[in-house]
Amino acid sequence: MARNSDVEHSIELRAPTNRDSGTPSKATFSNDAYELARVGKKEVLKAGGQYHWVSILAPRSARKFLSHVTGMCATPCAEYANRAPTAAIYLAASVLQSTIAMNIPSYDPKGWHITLIMWAILLICTVLNTWLGMILPVIEVLILLVHVLGFFAVLVPLVYLGPKADPRSIFTVSFDYGGWGDLTLATFIGLKGTVAAFVGKADFASN
Repeated sequence: MARNSDVEHSIELRAPTNRDSGTPSKATFSNDAYELARVGKKEVLKAGGQYHWVSILAPRSARKFLSHVTGMCATPCAEYANRAPTAAIYLAASVLQSTIAMNIPSYDPKGWHITLIMWAILLICTVLNTWLGMILPVIEVLILLVHVLGFFAVLVPLVYLGPKADPRSIFTVSFDYGGWGDLTLATFIGLKGTVAAFVGKADFASN
């Protein structure tokens, strides 16, 4: 974790004052926001993590402990932020490969096919965010429309044309098609794919 110098430890936080009278000046923002901005601008121009800020701004008695706790909590978040895009691209490539396999029985899916599809998706994303950046807002609106309309395009046929099951069997009967040997384990493993769709995108700042 970060070790602070004596200068950083001796930071004295004061409210903004009027230069003429010495009385606190009227600011449009809170003193906490002012002090945080002042400290960040003058004393803490470093590329440290959240633990570094905690070590500087926390009370001296709890500074070391809170700094370590913050660092242990922030590190997994930063790792997730680095790996989440790769996981999303891998999921998209897997869905595309599965769609091809379902519609073309002669297709023999391979693991390296997913890698090639991932590179193709990355290339498309790069082109859209660089050379085609000026039309990116239009593309995002079109994708939003596809998401909204596609939701109903899938839901309505499933509800009206799909096979109907007994409600009791849906909520009380479980299967272990993966061969895990335990319904509880199979349930939690099976939930990963479903829950991932509700995670969304989280932005973590590592600095």
